[in-house]
Amino acid sequence: MRRGGVRRGVSISVALLPGSTRSGSLNTRLAGVVADELRARGVDADQIDLADYPMDLYDADAEAARGQPQAARDLHDRLQGHDGLIIVSPEYNGGPPPLLKNALDWVSRIDRGVLTPMLHGIAAATPGRRGGQTVIAVWKLLYDHMGLDAHPGKISLGAADDAFGPAGLARPDDAELVGAYLDGYVATLRSRAQASAA
Repeated sequence: MRRGGVRRGVSISVALLPGSTRSGSLNTRLAGVVADELRARGVDADQIDLADYPMDLYDADAEAARGQPQAARDLHDRLQGHDGLIIVSPEYNGGPPPLLKNALDWVSRIDRGVLTPMLHGIAAATPGRRGGQTVIAVWKLLYDHMGLDAHPGKISLGAADDAFGPAGLARPDDAELVGAYLDGYVATLRSRAQASAA
């Protein structure tokens, strides 16, 4: 049975993909909070560090000459079989970080089908007060373009330099936002699991 399968009550699994490898990254910290909250809801959370998958910028000529990089294949294989994928994305001048976009571009070149069965989610944390609203909108457009099933809503943390404490989120409103989003996200995953097991 595939990892993260849903038959006969097998646990549901979600991959978390932060778009930054920077030490102290707000989005990596947010991914950790989301992972903990998913586990508290009985979901297997797999937080991925893109520093473990170094790869050059996508280049069609390089791909034709040398094929896909092994790191891209390894990332593809790690994503395989998860029931959901939540991207946790910084916002760079209103757009997605090249590191994250490039990783997904390579994975889609190997087999976009690995992303298709998943329920996709989006989260962002930024020092500014808008909480990555622009990059969230961009990712939703990309999900739509790729024909991926995106859960409605988002996790958006503004002024995120002050959002985290020793035990996770420091502000009750942020904790409520994350909890409400994940309640809906997990409920949808479980509904899909029940439908596929019927």
